[in-house]
Amino acid sequence: MKSHKLLSFFVTLIIFTFTLQAVAQEQITDWEAFSVNLEKALKSGHPGLQQSAMQRVVQYGDKLTLDDGIYHMGRIFCFGTDDQERRLALVALAKVNTMRSMGYIYKGMATEDNDAVKKQCCCILNDYCMANAGITEEDFKLALE
Repeated sequence: MKSHKLLSFFVTLIIFTFTLQAVAQEQITDWEAFSVNLEKALKSGHPGLQQSAMQRVVQYGDKLTLDDGIYHMGRIFCFGTDDQERRLALVALAKVNTMRSMGYIYKGMATEDNDAVKKQCCCILNDYCMANAGITEEDFKLALE
């Protein structure tokens, strides 16, 4: 019984140590440099690199500053041929959560054939509108000009 308590203590201590290291690493990350490198990956034209970058956008989207990257994710979502890649782009655009990213979701929804993706677009846009009172359909159109 005593050995189980000791083992539990050490496992808890190890988990706590790794958690502290992860938090410390996140605090010292240069998010601006990370954003620049993600934008380079998104415009590379290499599907594997783009998908990896979009996964990082989903993971860290609230800490990133993306400009051209939004355009490239919007292009993948609106004009891509791979459904999985398009859905990943949709989620990444939603995670960025800017008016411009929502404009691409709005634009893609208009020509979307897949009902599940269309419903997901509606939910994302509805959530954005609820969080940002006063947003109209015209605002989404203007965001891409």
